[in-house]
Amino acid sequence: ATLLRLRERQEDERAKAFARERATQAALVNDRAHIDARQRALLQAIATMAADRPQPRKLYAAYQYERFLGRTRDARDSAIAKQQEHVDAAREELESAIGERRIMEKLIERTEAARDYAARRREQRLHDEISVMRYARASRLRVDDENSVDSDSGHRGVRRGPDRTGDS
Repeated sequence: ATLLRLRERQEDERAKAFARERATQAALVNDRAHIDARQRALLQAIATMAADRPQPRKLYAAYQYERFLGRTRDARDSAIAKQQEHVDAAREELESAIGERRIMEKLIERTEAARDYAARRREQRLHDEISVMRYARASRLRVDDENSVDSDSGHRGVRRGPDRTGDS
């Protein structure tokens, strides 16, 4: 039972690690979505700026910022890919821990089943022995009754009924 608790604790720890990895991945994906949204909004602002009255310095700064957002988005994409590897590794460790716990549970079940089977066998042997002793006791009583002296006839081991006399 202690080993099973150890396996359950390992499974819990690996499940928490897997959850942390998934949360980190979700944060990276969320961050990338925000970058995409900022980039789209910036491109719309640049288009509006260029259509109204072009101001070269503002347009240049906006394009520089758009390039920065693009590089940041690419960095997030590579971070998401690396994080996916971490998530996959954590998932494999969790599945391994689940498998180990299940193996321990089955071993414990089999051990308990073997123990129950052995106990039932011992109990059955005891009942068989009691039955044999009862039978032997009953047989001994019958033999003792047959071997007892019949007070009417004076013969040992011969039983005479009321219509017979012991005279021969």
